[in-house]
Amino acid sequence: MHRITEKVHVAGTPEQMDVLSYLEQTYAGYGLSVKTIDYDVMLSYPNYSNPNTVSMQLANGTWEQISNGLGDIPTSGPKEMLDQISSDQRALNWWNAYSADGSANGTLVYVNYGRIEDFNVLNNSNINLNGKIAVIRYGELFRGDKVLEAWRRGAVGVIIFTDPIDYGSPDLSNTTN
Repeated sequence: MHRITEKVHVAGTPEQMDVLSYLEQTYAGYGLSVKTIDYDVMLSYPNYSNPNTVSMQLANGTWEQISNGLGDIPTSGPKEMLDQISSDQRALNWWNAYSADGSANGTLVYVNYGRIEDFNVLNNSNINLNGKIAVIRYGELFRGDKVLEAWRRGAVGVIIFTDPIDYGSPDLSNTTN
């Protein structure tokens, strides 16, 4: 596992081909018959030199960037992770595969996990998504279904985020008061 996770290896990149080659050789070394098949597929990639950002308009009309599209460089953690990030800053880019490029302006509306029942709670509270940006937690269902339902209900954009309560340490040591 260490060997195949030690480098950033987005699908379709030379690094991913290195992982494939390693697995191919490893399985063949075990005496297994290995066959690889090339496919032409549509993939999206982050713009590493111009990452996605999130800005909000303040009451005075000015804009403030609240996310530069990059994670913070960690100062502690497993050595392998720290080595990977120090050798390849691409690991810090926040992006969602298959997301369209573009800009969206609108009021933010929290939609929990983006399940039908979550959208129905908004409906029952007379909150509509027309022209708004849905803010949705990862989890519970496929991210594409979250975006599709938000679009069906009139949203102009979706921000999907990882909630530490869902993915953090079980003892909640990563939370703040």
